Amino acid sequence: MLQASARLLRLLTLLQARASWPGGELAARLEITSRTLRRDIDRLRSLGYPIDGATGVAGGYMLGAGASLPPLSLDEDEATAVFIGLHVAAGTGVTGASSSALRSLAKLERVLPPRLRKNLRALHGSVLSLADRSPELSLANVSTLAASCSERIVTRIAYRARDGASSERRVEPFRIVRVGALWYLVAWDPTKAEWRTFRLDRITAVAQAPERFKARPPPGDDLVAYVTTSLSSVGFAHRAKVLLHAPIQAVRRRTGPHDGLFAPVSETTCTMELGAPTLDVLVARIVWLGVEFDVLESDELRRHLAKVAFRATRAAGQIDAGDDLARGRRCNNA
Repeated sequence: MLQASARLLRLLTLLQARASWPGGELAARLEITSRTLRRDIDRLRSLGYPIDGATGVAGGYMLGAGASLPPLSLDEDEATAVFIGLHVAAGTGVTGASSSALRSLAKLERVLPPRLRKNLRALHGSVLSLADRSPELSLANVSTLAASCSERIVTRIAYRARDGASSERRVEPFRIVRVGALWYLVAWDPTKAEWRTFRLDRITAVAQAPERFKARPPPGDDLVAYVTTSLSSVGFAHRAKVLLHAPIQAVRRRTGPHDGLFAPVSETTCTMELGAPTLDVLVARIVWLGVEFDVLESDELRRHLAKVAFRATRAAGQIDAGDDLARGRRCNNA
């Protein structure tokens, strides 16, 4: 039979492992009587741990929510998951989250077994250092916006657009969505009577208004897809639609959430709609996929492809010196 102090820690570990425990089963796992179990439960309650109890067929003991966090007992996989999650939080660029995550990591490392501590440090050194950093965010802004989403509080935000222009917005926050390395706020804009998407790193100030808003239907069932669509339809200077001669599954493996809108056409083809600030970037984003394609929309893309083809052919040494100047003039005048 376990000593009293060790038994209390074991009891806390079991209470964390499941939502609720029948008293008889819990006593059996600890190899104690029901009376001793009740005394141990009372001891934990006296130490500030909120343990709820219910009688009847579906009754039992459960660890309730409260201010005190009981000692955690993690197996190797659980400790690895927590370790990775804290390292990711430390590198997200969220102002305030980094220092909190690092303090938590220091506490975790102090209590880890030596072998596991060594393995996790090796993991950090060889893998996690390669992670991309997100643009810097304000933890206070993220926290306030998250509360506004859950409590439906009208919120004022100061927003800096892509061109640097600043504006004040009064919005009804709905959800915070992470797409790739960037975070976005999906919110209803009452002034424009439409759903809008705001990059969190461009929100410079947040203030909740003393009013709540009524819930409204979301802009889509898949908010990640909605945000991706919104990003792809931003007013780029040049836009195009092409038919890719490759299955959509193969294309998606090579593209990110900001690369364009894709739709299947057949088992071997799909369409891609995309935008870019310049025609060279537009061509590059299509060509780098490494598949055959046809231009469905955008005459300016067709003309620019001829110029790019001339440059590539010339660089490959396939154009005679005598034809070089003349062909260059024809492409530039196209």
